[in-house]
Amino acid sequence: MGYQPEYGHRLIRERFVETGETIPYYRIIKQGTTETKVKLGTLGCRPLAISIPSEEAFMPNGSGGIVPRTGYVAGEIPEAQMTGIAFVELAETVSQGELCGSSANGRGIAVELSLTGMNTEIGTVAGTFLEGGDAGDIVRVDMDRRQ
Repeated sequence: MGYQPEYGHRLIRERFVETGETIPYYRIIKQGTTETKVKLGTLGCRPLAISIPSEEAFMPNGSGGIVPRTGYVAGEIPEAQMTGIAFVELAETVSQGELCGSSANGRGIAVELSLTGMNTEIGTVAGTFLEGGDAGDIVRVDMDRRQ
């Protein structure tokens, strides 16, 4: 079933994956075009949650069959963590204590805040890395520590 969050609150179960989107596990997600939809995070986006593995082992393949589950497809309700400690896949090398933001494909990257535009920049932080790692690693993020 994969890595599971250590504690915290999950995304309300009334939000669907946006049409045309696929959200892999351990990726940052953001608000979709309406309040009932979510999309894969993008560079500089305002993070909503981090996708987590489903208890269901298989997912639809779009052709009427099923394949081993690795994420969520359009129209599904994703499992996602909004607070607490979750796991995110890295897009680059990061260090423990750095702030976590989204890359262009929803993977975690280090975010640096400057003194100008502070309110806007803080909105792009998903949490604080609790451990370091390299691109492709899956590491813990404390989503309650966003500054």
